[in-house]
Amino acid sequence: MVKKGAFGDSWYFNHILSGKPLVFAEEPAGYVPGTVYDDGKIYGGYYTKDQIREMIAYAAERQIEIIPEIEIPGHNMALLHVHPEFFCTGEHKVNNVICPGQEEVFPFFEKVLKEVMDLFPTPYMHIGGDEAEKSNWAVCPLCQKRIADEQLKDVYELQSYCIRRVEKMVNACGKKLIGWDEILEGGLSDNATVMSWQGTEGGVEAIRMNHDVIMSPSTFYYLDFGQDAPYKEPIAFNAYLPLEVVYSYEPEEDIIAACGKDYDPSIMKHLQGLQGNLWTECIIRSDHFEYMLYPRSFAIAENAWSPKGSKNYPVFREKALAFIKRIQEEGYHTFDLASEVGHRPEADVPIPNLALGAKTTWRKGDKVETADMLVDGYLGDWTIRRDPKWKEFNGKEITLDIDLGECKDLHYIGVEYVDFRIRRFRLPDDAQFLVSEDGVNFVPVYTPKLRLSDDRSHYCILTFGGTVNVRARYVRLQFNKGPKKLRGYLSEVIIN
Repeated sequence: MVKKGAFGDSWYFNHILSGKPLVFAEEPAGYVPGTVYDDGKIYGGYYTKDQIREMIAYAAERQIEIIPEIEIPGHNMALLHVHPEFFCTGEHKVNNVICPGQEEVFPFFEKVLKEVMDLFPTPYMHIGGDEAEKSNWAVCPLCQKRIADEQLKDVYELQSYCIRRVEKMVNACGKKLIGWDEILEGGLSDNATVMSWQGTEGGVEAIRMNHDVIMSPSTFYYLDFGQDAPYKEPIAFNAYLPLEVVYSYEPEEDIIAACGKDYDPSIMKHLQGLQGNLWTECIIRSDHFEYMLYPRSFAIAENAWSPKGSKNYPVFREKALAFIKRIQEEGYHTFDLASEVGHRPEADVPIPNLALGAKTTWRKGDKVETADMLVDGYLGDWTIRRDPKWKEFNGKEITLDIDLGECKDLHYIGVEYVDFRIRRFRLPDDAQFLVSEDGVNFVPVYTPKLRLSDDRSHYCILTFGGTVNVRARYVRLQFNKGPKKLRGYLSEVIIN
C-alpha cells in the first residue's frame, strides 16, 4: 500500500495544532482532488497538475505570478513519513529535517524540483531553507562524514552545502533560487535571492552582501499575528501587529542605518520588493483568512509603491476604512477597523507596588539571571513575542525570587501571565508563591487555584495570585516539578 502525505487526523488540524502528534492517514475513498476533505476523522487534500495549471492561468490574467516553494532541508515531516529512509541515522531529535549526508536525498529532490519547475512558468524557484533544526546532523554519522569529506566547518556549512547543491539543480533548469534568510547560514552563492523573515537584520545583511532581497519581516508583515486586543479577536499567533505598525515599515531606513558611513545608494537595486505572509496554522475557515488579510494587506501594498517619506497614516487609515466598506459590500469578511481598540493602555503606566525595582533572581536549572522586567511596574502589551515586557519561561524547573530589601507586611501577591492553551502557553498547574523572612526558610502562601476549562482555546491575559496576610522580605514564585517541559510568559509580579 502506497503511503500518502496529504492527509492526517482531523482533530490535529481543526484544533490548531494543539500539541497532539500528527497521525497521517491514507487517501480516503472517493476523494475529489482540489477540495478539502474533512469527515471529522481525516483532513487533507491535494491538487492535480491540471488544477495547478488552471490556477497559474487565472493568476496570470490578473498580473499575478505564482512562485512555488519546495522546502529543503527542513519542514519535511510529510516527506519523511513517506520516505523514512531519508532520516538521519543515530538519534532523531527532530522529525522534519532530511539527512544531507545521504547521497540518495539529492537525486530525489532533483526529480521533484524539475517536475515542479516544469509546471510553473515563473523564473524563480523557492526552496525554503528555513527553520532547519540541526540537532540530527550533529549526531548523525553520515552528516559528520559529509562534513569531513567536504571539509566543512560545522552543521551550518553543511546547510550551505545542501543549498548550493540544490541551487545547481535550479539553475540547470534555467531558474533562479529564492530562500528564506537562513540560507545565509554558512555562506551563500552570489545569484541567490533572499526572502528575509526573521526581523529585518537578515535582509539588510544580504543586501550589504549584494544579494537580491525581498523584505518580509515577521515584526511588520506576518499577518497571522493578532491585530487588536485578543479578548475580541479570533485565534491568532501570539503577537500583536496592528495596521499602523504594518504601515510604518520603511525598508530603506533599515538599510541606510545598518550601512552607516558605508552606505552606497547603488545597493538599493537589490531591494526587489516587499511581501506579507499569512500562515494558516491558526486559520481554518476562509472568512477568518480574509479577516486577517484585510486591511493589513492594503498597508503592505501602499508601502511597496510609496516613495520613502511620503506616507501619512491618518490619511491612509481613512482610505482603508473606505476600501473596507467597498469590499464588505462585495461579500468579503474584514477586520472592523472602525471599532479598533488599539494597544493595551495598562501597559503604558507603571503600577505602584512594593516589588518595584526589587532585586530579582530567575533560576532555570543551573542557569541564573535577573528578570527586572517583572518588577518594573509595567504590564505587558497584547503581544508577547519579542516584547521586553514579557519574560519567557521554557524549561523544567524554574524559580523566581524577589528580594524586597526588608521585611514588610504583605496583603497581595500576584503575577500576570498569558494563557493560550492551544499554543501551549499557560501557567503550570502546580505554580505557587512562597515567602520567607531570611531567604532560606520558605513557606507556601495560600492563593486560589486556577479553575480553567481544559478545552479553552482563546489567547488571554490572566492573573495568578490573591490576597495574603504575611510578613516577609523574600517572595518566591515556583512552578513545575512535573514531567513536562514548561513554556509560557509572565509580564509582572505585583506585591502590596
